[in-house]
Amino acid sequence: MSDLPLINALGCAVGIDDADLPAEHGAEIRRAWTGAASQLGDPLPVAHLTVTPARGPVAESLSSLSQSVTLAAIEARRGQLWMMHAAGVADDEGRVIALIGPSGQGKTTAARTLATAYGYVSDETVGIEADGTVVPYRKPLSVIVDSKWVKKQCPPEELGLLPLPEARLRLAAIVLLDRRPNGADAAVVEDCDLGDALPELVAQTSYLGDMPAPLRTIAAHAAAVGGVRRVVYREASTLAAALEPLFRDALPVQIAAPTTSAARVADAPGTYRGAYLDAVPLNDPDRIALLQPELDGGSTFRLVSGIGPALWRTASGASLDEQTAAAAETYGVPEGVDVRVAVASAVDALVEQRVLVTEPTWRIRDDVAVTGEGSRFVALSLADLQHPTPFAMEGSAATIWDVLFVSRGLTATHLVDAVARRVGVDADVVDADVRAFLESLEARALAERVAP
Repeated sequence: MSDLPLINALGCAVGIDDADLPAEHGAEIRRAWTGAASQLGDPLPVAHLTVTPARGPVAESLSSLSQSVTLAAIEARRGQLWMMHAAGVADDEGRVIALIGPSGQGKTTAARTLATAYGYVSDETVGIEADGTVVPYRKPLSVIVDSKWVKKQCPPEELGLLPLPEARLRLAAIVLLDRRPNGADAAVVEDCDLGDALPELVAQTSYLGDMPAPLRTIAAHAAAVGGVRRVVYREASTLAAALEPLFRDALPVQIAAPTTSAARVADAPGTYRGAYLDAVPLNDPDRIALLQPELDGGSTFRLVSGIGPALWRTASGASLDEQTAAAAETYGVPEGVDVRVAVASAVDALVEQRVLVTEPTWRIRDDVAVTGEGSRFVALSLADLQHPTPFAMEGSAATIWDVLFVSRGLTATHLVDAVARRVGVDADVVDADVRAFLESLEARALAERVAP
């Protein structure tokens, strides 16, 4: 049985496979991960994982192990937590400040400096549950030693960092790190507009598209802690004084209802909202934050501005005249501007980005059970359990289904293009088959066309 520590990472128990591992590697792993070792009394893990250290020089092996543990834990918690690429520190009451920034922005240095006065939560990933509870990941810190290109993995205790408080950890502040070599002597905390901060928060979030209500969840957590802040600083030693006032109790997290709800529609001409995973309306100025699904299962964040929000809100099969009227009513008519021409141009640009589409969106219905993968699927509509009829799909049918499933919603035209690219043919070769198959899925209550 392995005598290596069982690592507590974002609520997961991560074991380390020590088969054929040199003795000096095992000793270094125990040293480096002592701060993240599971302890008696820890909450029950949500998942049990195992990672295998890379073979090679011990420093490189430990560096690789840190990445492997992180990736395994993040993968296991996808869709369960809001996971930010962030450092975190906690006060004695369990209030956590999350310090967000890309690699190289100073998270580890900030955590190393602040955690001599506050409990060390993480220097890599801060996981947040729906109610604001923070899940720690006390991994070793990666520290440059003697200018070596492979960083040393240092346990928090070795660096004099403080343990976690006994209190439940919960989010108290969301802070964007902005380290400037020519910054002021003292760190300065600034309030951020949510719309301005969202692109950075989205970029530093893992598996955002797998979260339920992803943008609304971020907005709700931001509102609960009094908004997003940015700290501008030169030296990490000045952070503690600037951030100390942010250790405050947050309000309850309240996730807003969806901006719109999808409605089933017939295939009729007009402009519709394209498929999206989540949307958040923003004011002053009027904007819409959108998270759009991608064909590979990923997502794209867009901030729709200008007259776009009015066009998006009215796009439920709207005509150009209806959208022109909506834009004029919302924003007025600037002198010398042909509003209809301006709206038509804006619609074209939004259609190019799939924010708007010119036909309804097809999607797999929510009341469908599916099994299988790759070249074979079996789907069952749960709409009528009195007469359940499984539908088996193979070959081209399975390909069309798979593209529709992964994309999480496409117009028929976009689906034709995606299937054609998948099988390597021109779109007109598969056009009729794809559209006929969609009709058959609709008849079997497996897919539907909607206005999102």
